[in-house]
Amino acid sequence: MALLERAGINSKGLLSKTKAFLFNCYVRPLIQYGIDTFNLKDVDIRRVKALEVNCLKDCLGLFRRIHSTELFSALDLQPTIEYIKKSKLNLFIRLLKNDFTNKIIESIMVDSKTKLIENSLINDVNDLVPLVNFKANHFSDTVKKIDEYLNKQGFNFNKFKNEDPLVLIIKEELSNRIINNKKIETILQAYETNTEVLRLMQIDFD
Repeated sequence: MALLERAGINSKGLLSKTKAFLFNCYVRPLIQYGIDTFNLKDVDIRRVKALEVNCLKDCLGLFRRIHSTELFSALDLQPTIEYIKKSKLNLFIRLLKNDFTNKIIESIMVDSKTKLIENSLINDVNDLVPLVNFKANHFSDTVKKIDEYLNKQGFNFNKFKNEDPLVLIIKEELSNRIINNKKIETILQAYETNTEVLRLMQIDFD
């Protein structure tokens, strides 16, 4: 973040879409490097999410205290937990396609029989895509199931969020070269209160 700040990522003249792109290409991969190999508790995921959203808000010049789920949606960024799930599934596919790790996975599956080892990558994958009658030498079936899961989920949760009028307002404001930070913060704070009145009211930002 310090290097990106020196390069001008905090500039008000830089498009929000560009800032989100730089975050997704340079910041998020560093934050989540190797995270697909860990079994994460909810508290760990919350910490990762907090770090990500704080970096993103710093890029956009927004206060850290405001709610952030809708901000990610407006910028077409995957939510933290879904990004982690996708990383785990993609890692598992790569392991299946390697002859050496393929045999290790098959051995683990045979030894574990009905119960997989807790706090393991395989157990995490099994929670998402049940590995019933798994055979590593027929990994194409498992890869197909994972691909179907990813396509079904779409990992595009914005299609639901973007129907919300306030998210559309955020998206429109973020598309401006000079964004109105106060306007975005007011919208996001409206989400935090979680009241229908604030979600549907006509907000005068002038």
